[in-house]
Amino acid sequence: MSTATFMGYKRADGRVGVRNHVLVLPSVMCANHVVDLIGRKVPDVVTVGHPTGCAQVGADFEQTKRTMAGFASNPNVGAVLVVGLGCETNESKALAQEIAARGQRVEVIGIQECGNTTETIAKGVAIAKDLLRETAAAERTECPVSALIVGTECGGSDGFSGITANPALGYASDRVVAEGGTVILAELPELVIVGNGSDREAMEALARELGLDMDRFLEEMRRHEYAPRVAEDVASADASGVSGTPSFFINGRRHYGAYDIDTLTTAARAARQRARARAGAAV
Repeated sequence: MSTATFMGYKRADGRVGVRNHVLVLPSVMCANHVVDLIGRKVPDVVTVGHPTGCAQVGADFEQTKRTMAGFASNPNVGAVLVVGLGCETNESKALAQEIAARGQRVEVIGIQECGNTTETIAKGVAIAKDLLRETAAAERTECPVSALIVGTECGGSDGFSGITANPALGYASDRVVAEGGTVILAELPELVIVGNGSDREAMEALARELGLDMDRFLEEMRRHEYAPRVAEDVASADASGVSGTPSFFINGRRHYGAYDIDTLTTAARAARQRARARAGAAV
């Protein structure tokens, strides 16, 4: 049983965060500008912009709403301010209810309800400052490393990534996993080396749970077809408006994500449990 710990923030649902952000989140792209201006006036908050939230239906809309709620309920977030327009498909109050149902502290305002952009910004700034004061009362406590979920991302590879950064990150990830924690490798191109290694069986199990064809993926990588294929798939998905990869602007930088944190975490834990069970049976 691991005894390794770190100082983190314990959330009401039992999860643990390493940060205590106040998130300002637009329910629709029409509110991006207001959210951005609130963030400029209250620089201690984190803002997330996106090009979605309206004229969406079916699975496309549900994926967008689920992803936004996932951002908001991340254990690194201590409180959320949702900003809506008032006529969007992804209705701000309904999104706030979904976030609250996940145990998160949340406030919501609407541009049309406030009367205009200037009034919305002023109200948003006041609420954001109140939320910052509330979250500042939270204290770090000793938490087990086994409760830690670490997400990794390519920071812009260069000639030294494979020599320095990647091995160091891999070593740190191994240490976290050895203590019972979870590490998520969300960028598919980085799986090509893992897929050729000794953990092929575990990777194939994880790929099946995520609906990926590992053999096809590796073959495409070897033929250097990854970039054009992804560009083609994303363009096709965006045109259909049904199954595109959601993109979000976090403090001005664009991020893409096909799976929410719950899906990835559940799949990763299940694969690890099966690997442990096989190892125990072998002994």
